[in-house]
Amino acid sequence: MATPILLVFRHEIRRSRHLIPTLLALGLVLAANGCVFDQSGAPYDVTGDATVGPDTGDGGAALCGNGTIDQGEDCDGDEFDNQTCGSLGFLGGELTCAADCLISTAGCSNCGNDQQEEDEHCDGVDLAGQTCVGLGFDGGNLSCGPDCTFETNLCTGSGCGDGVIDVGEECDGIDLGGSTCASLWHDGGNLVCAADCTFDVSDCTDCGDGVAEGNEACDQADLAGRDCVDEGFEGGSLTCDLNCAFDTTSCATCGNNQIEGSEECDDGGANSNTVPDACRMSCTHPTCGDGVCDTGDPSGCPQDCRVILFADDFDGAWPNGWSTGDNLEHSYESGVDTWEPATNAAHSGTYSLWCAGEGNQSSNYDNYMESWAVHTVDLSFATGTIHYDLWLWLDLHNDFDYFVVTYNNSSGWGNLESFDADNGGWTHLSYDISFGAGNPNFQIGLYFDSNFTNNSGHGAYVDDIVVWYQP
Repeated sequence: MATPILLVFRHEIRRSRHLIPTLLALGLVLAANGCVFDQSGAPYDVTGDATVGPDTGDGGAALCGNGTIDQGEDCDGDEFDNQTCGSLGFLGGELTCAADCLISTAGCSNCGNDQQEEDEHCDGVDLAGQTCVGLGFDGGNLSCGPDCTFETNLCTGSGCGDGVIDVGEECDGIDLGGSTCASLWHDGGNLVCAADCTFDVSDCTDCGDGVAEGNEACDQADLAGRDCVDEGFEGGSLTCDLNCAFDTTSCATCGNNQIEGSEECDDGGANSNTVPDACRMSCTHPTCGDGVCDTGDPSGCPQDCRVILFADDFDGAWPNGWSTGDNLEHSYESGVDTWEPATNAAHSGTYSLWCAGEGNQSSNYDNYMESWAVHTVDLSFATGTIHYDLWLWLDLHNDFDYFVVTYNNSSGWGNLESFDADNGGWTHLSYDISFGAGNPNFQIGLYFDSNFTNNSGHGAYVDDIVVWYQP
């Protein structure tokens, strides 16, 4: 097959300006292998083999991209028919295969031939006339690395003295980078740059050396043992300014009717730890849990400042606003079964709400149940995150029976979560129902469903329901 010969031919055309000897030699080889050129210039095998050139439209088109070198291709993917940068006259590098399945030598290199070429910084002893000084160093010996880039490890100096602050330099000549004696914690004087490009503070005055001395009240963190109380305040944080004088802006005297330092408020004699909405004696604003029922706190002022919109532990009067029912109002088994408080189990107190509390069941739930309970909650004035919390205990006979926590935001019923397996005892559930904010008729619902098989479980118990928000 003539493909390797054609490959060499293509690369000879790319790489040589003196083609006549090469063309004559290749022509003899092609002829010896029974190849001639058709009118398009593509070689073909006179013995009857398929054309090795471009697609002729007769079904022999090259399949560039299939990972196999086909007729008319130099390469395909990672296949190069044993060709390398070296076999194509380069000293090293990696061949790549172009999208048209022609070999690209862009990744090949002649680095190592002692001649600096094209993208090379240098090559062997050929440094292209460059020196350490030319690269910004003070002197030394520049060399070339095996990757044809400069190696400066034997260069000396870093350019100190060129008037430009370089990496590792604090300053250079008159360029102090905007620094002054004051910015370096000295109270004045003249900052200069030393010969090694570091700050020379010998002409700076001594405020800023970290030691309070002479007529200095303080020096950086050295406050000479004094604090805000010594300066006539009740407390706060005393600091030192750049002039070695005390800075009392963070000191404060709570109760002087002036907001100072870290104080949040200061109403002087009106500060109180018992009066609602008053600035506290610590000069802080009223907070949830401070024991005072302030404006906006819920009735009874609970310590966690929750505004409770609805709560039921089922130990009080029933139905307490609940509506209940059984969608299967027939007597397949034992008639209607609905939610009602029972003493079978309770998370707190004595009662919890049981899915079969109303009916002729004493401990196990009935077959063919679609028991539901619904309560309306006014979310008109709720703000922030609105929480719906409850405690659940599930004891189911099989996976065909299930319990659902539901809601109705005045646009139809939806599910918050469904369960079809035992939960091993009382479990706390919490849901974000902030999407119902502003709705005065938001409904929360409980739904229990059982099939026709015998039921040996208790079903669903619910207790300690709370709907609340935190303003």
